[in-house]
Amino acid sequence: MDRLYLLAAADADVAAQITIGERIRPWSVQSWTGFVGQWDDRVWSREFGEVDYRCEGQVIGIETGYIKRDPIAWFCTHRHHPKRGNEPYRFSYLFRYGFELRPGEHAVRLPDDPRIKLLAATLARNPNDDVAPAAALYDDFTGRRPIELRHTYPSPPVPLHEGLDQLATVVLDRRSRFEDLRMGPPVSTDVADQSAGRGVIVRFVDGDGEFRPHPRSGAAGDTLPRLNDGQAAENDSDTSRCSWFDNEGRVVVDLQQSMRLERINTFSRQRGDRARQFFSLWGSNAPTLPDPGFAHGGQGEWTLLAVVDTRELGRGGVHGSSVEPSLGQDHIGPFRYLLWVTPLATGTFFTEFDVHAAP
Repeated sequence: MDRLYLLAAADADVAAQITIGERIRPWSVQSWTGFVGQWDDRVWSREFGEVDYRCEGQVIGIETGYIKRDPIAWFCTHRHHPKRGNEPYRFSYLFRYGFELRPGEHAVRLPDDPRIKLLAATLARNPNDDVAPAAALYDDFTGRRPIELRHTYPSPPVPLHEGLDQLATVVLDRRSRFEDLRMGPPVSTDVADQSAGRGVIVRFVDGDGEFRPHPRSGAAGDTLPRLNDGQAAENDSDTSRCSWFDNEGRVVVDLQQSMRLERINTFSRQRGDRARQFFSLWGSNAPTLPDPGFAHGGQGEWTLLAVVDTRELGRGGVHGSSVEPSLGQDHIGPFRYLLWVTPLATGTFFTEFDVHAAP
């Protein structure tokens, strides 16, 4: 017998040593799972879930391709997790390692490393191991240089509210029912509701197509009637009573007259991330509607009322926010125009805006 074969794998790629007779040999044992090779792989600016409905992201780097060389003796297409059950496409491997035996070598000392799992050891006479290929039988990425990107993305726009103090305070809540929210459920008795007969209309800002809502958001022309019709989503999958944006969104409410406000409530409901609210709320008492498409620093006659962020409250369910007067104040405003600005890809399923006038 002139060859020693070991069937083994490790918890991770391990560099160890094996002693055959008096000779100490390096022994690198490959991980039992994971990729054994891949082509150049893109590095993204954000993490993607196994099921991910968000498509945006920026390529910020390239991981150089590689191929591991240990000979695969056995593999399987999936693993079994003790609690989650089958894990499809989580490949697993065992590897064959061969070592030359010289005359008089009768002892083998294995490395004392619990990460290495040895499943079998065999002695054999195998002259075929002396055969070497004349050329590489598959891709060899050895010595490849790191890949450098020639394209750089422009810096993201500065949030409209950055560096500004907000005028009002914010109350946030998340429940399974609207009725349990701290600010109460949506109502049809506020001054912005269609049933109030004040002619209040909720309009979205087109921005040359940049800020258009999702096609299924119930838009009628440039209006979003679902947001002030007094009807809230009935469950976490009810999209028929919601309006939403897949990009930045801007929504304007004209109260038709200047008035002091007691509170401005915003409600959303949906599964997962799409229930969470993140927006800035602005007010203006100008005689005509100021430009709602302004960039950072160009707000003009718009006043930042509040920045609303319910993301830390969790995913899914009913989210409510209430913008209320600051401590010591009994009203907000007066204002005639209100502007909601949702950042890029927030995707909140808004179901109702309620605006309550101060007594």
